[in-house]
Amino acid sequence: MKSLGSLSLLLSLALASLPAVAADWEIRATDDAATTISCEQAPIVRSHYVFWGENWRWAGARLELDEPTGDGTAFSGAVAQLGLDIKGTIRSPAPNQLQYTWRLDAKEPLKGITGGGLEFNLTLDAPALPPKLPEPELLPDSKGWQWQVDSRGPLTVEFDPPLAQVYFERGQKHQLRALFLGSDVAKGEHTVTMTVTLPQGGRVAKTLAERYGPADPSG
Repeated sequence: MKSLGSLSLLLSLALASLPAVAADWEIRATDDAATTISCEQAPIVRSHYVFWGENWRWAGARLELDEPTGDGTAFSGAVAQLGLDIKGTIRSPAPNQLQYTWRLDAKEPLKGITGGGLEFNLTLDAPALPPKLPEPELLPDSKGWQWQVDSRGPLTVEFDPPLAQVYFERGQKHQLRALFLGSDVAKGEHTVTMTVTLPQGGRVAKTLAERYGPADPSG
């Protein structure tokens, strides 16, 4: 019995010495169908929609979450000034992933606009992050961006098809724009998917996991 007690004590000490799991990383969708990523409950990445017409003329997007479906949560909205209707779905294909699919319906061809998509604002010096992290970087072929925030893996934001433009605004690494609409947009429907992957062990916010659908439909 004494040896069993010693073994239990050693196991407890070993578990206590393990680093905190990356479940401290959490992702959730906002009410306007954008994204917030947190570490230890502190927001690290926030996104919002940006759309511009010709010559950077602002064209505000209005989106909101709808009721859950069997395959996740739907969202819908519009960019009225550009004649765009938007419908989409948010789901969780893996415990540490949230995936957005947009279906943008252009009522008429758009020519010479600035473009539209998402802007990401990053808190590079958040106390929850390890010191001296590498800077975020763009993925090859305009597929998105990545940030090595944890020893268990990077934070990755990947788009399919590749983006019309992805860049750090004026070279500032804390402000990044991912535009899935370019200067010319054909009439009709355009589908874009974004997959956000947290470091291994990260999770979709607990209160939202069911809403976005389990990674395994049978579970």
